[in-house]
Amino acid sequence: MTIKQAYKELKRQVNCWRKGKSFAYRLDPLIVAVAALEKQIPQKVVFKSNFTALRYCPSCGVRFIGWGMKYCGECGQRLDWSEILNDTD
Repeated sequence: MTIKQAYKELKRQVNCWRKGKSFAYRLDPLIVAVAALEKQIPQKVVFKSNFTALRYCPSCGVRFIGWGMKYCGECGQRLDWSEILNDTD
């Protein structure tokens, strides 16, 4: 199920609820909606410094090349760079 399909299904369920109609709950759209919203909550970038500064996505673990990227290019997780940027100032 895509995010767009999940949105339409959730909207349909809300409309049924407002009209007082009973409907069968489906978990698929709720699961997709929760996953999409979770990606929008900024997560702190994982920073490891041995000989080189390595930065990783907290969700999927992909290594970053671009400093200060707002979203992971692999999984779409929104990123929080505040701790790393504050340490370098």
